Amino acid sequence: MKIKKRIETRVNIAQVMTFFSTPDALMRTLADDFEGRCHSGCLVLTVDNILRQSECTLEHGGAGGIDVIFEVTALVFEVGEIITNCTILHRSTIEDNDFLIGENNHCSIIIAPDKVIGAISPGYKIPVMVAKAKYPIGSTKVGINSTFIHHNKPDMYYKLMPGEALDMAIITEAWAQLVDAPRNTKGWEFFDALTYAYAVPREVKGVLSLKTFISDFAKYEGSIVGMPKAIRATTGDIVVTTDGSLPVQIFANNTAAVVALISTHAHAVRVVAEMVELYNTPEVLKNHAIVWIAMRHVKLP
Repeated sequence: MKIKKRIETRVNIAQVMTFFSTPDALMRTLADDFEGRCHSGCLVLTVDNILRQSECTLEHGGAGGIDVIFEVTALVFEVGEIITNCTILHRSTIEDNDFLIGENNHCSIIIAPDKVIGAISPGYKIPVMVAKAKYPIGSTKVGINSTFIHHNKPDMYYKLMPGEALDMAIITEAWAQLVDAPRNTKGWEFFDALTYAYAVPREVKGVLSLKTFISDFAKYEGSIVGMPKAIRATTGDIVVTTDGSLPVQIFANNTAAVVALISTHAHAVRVVAEMVELYNTPEVLKNHAIVWIAMRHVKLP
């Protein structure tokens, strides 16, 4: 997912007088050194702003240096996040295990052995789930250890603290993650159903729209909320309950819990929207039929 991040560094300057004769020299140097490369646990997409800089220190021979704190737009990949556009390059045997090796524009990807994708060959594009992400400093790609998409992660519910209002500025920022995607198409219905966890849709009680929940939040303080796999996360619906037997995670505050729900919803929408765009012709859909079979095979009963 995209994030904003602050990075601190020292810019070494070979010739101070020449350096500062160029307009926006510091910004250009940061962009050249950081954009499209891994640093500080992320892949930097753009250098956006210089937040603070020191006076230039002068050294021997006209050289110098500046300490800088700057803001970037970057990519990070969380455990469990789905990468939709992994192109398979080849198979590789490591310690007698058959791994798939793939990539996309931002990642080099290793997919763990799994018999359900045993027939997948080079050239296919498949969705994978992040198990671990590595950001080697200076690398143009993130190293991803992954598995084929699965639905084994347990449902998680959040216990809301009574008497604590939401920080609506943070909530609004979280909603900005949501991509604008047309949902009244055959492609959307196909991939929304394909990424749903269960082979047969489950009935869920206590369902409420996430937007309604936020607007009427005071009514639900002290409740337990969640977005279980039985709900299509693309709908933005949640479960509100008082069932104390559910596995509950306690956040530092209610805002963090609601942001987690919004992020789950936004992630699901992004995955379906990207798959609709990626497999956008009848021919491409037909050619990847083996992938759809694999995705149906991993659904929960």
